[in-house]
Amino acid sequence: MKLLFIIGLIAVGVFQLHTRGHFDSVLSQSRSLQGMENQLQEKSEKLLILRKMMAQAQANAPYCGGSKMRVTFPESTLTEVRQLEMDIAKLRVEIAEKRRDSSRGTNSKVSMPSSVY
Repeated sequence: MKLLFIIGLIAVGVFQLHTRGHFDSVLSQSRSLQGMENQLQEKSEKLLILRKMMAQAQANAPYCGGSKMRVTFPESTLTEVRQLEMDIAKLRVEIAEKRRDSSRGTNSKVSMPSSVY
């Protein structure tokens, strides 16, 4: 009787450790996803501000010969815009992958194509 009780306690302990590890993993993934979404928001806002400043500079450009002069921006500004665009694209892909992976869950079954059977 004592042996059964001890085996039961061990089984409950193992189950609790397993489920706790699973929930910690899900929570960690959720925090990671939230951090990536925050990064995406920050980079998007920064890119929007840069683009607005560039558009405003072009709008305030002087006229020459009846048409507006073209504003030339420093290479560092253009590089920063390109880098932000690439970072945003990468973050969007990573977020989509994480969401896809988390929606599958750890208990999801992969179905085999009928041609395999």
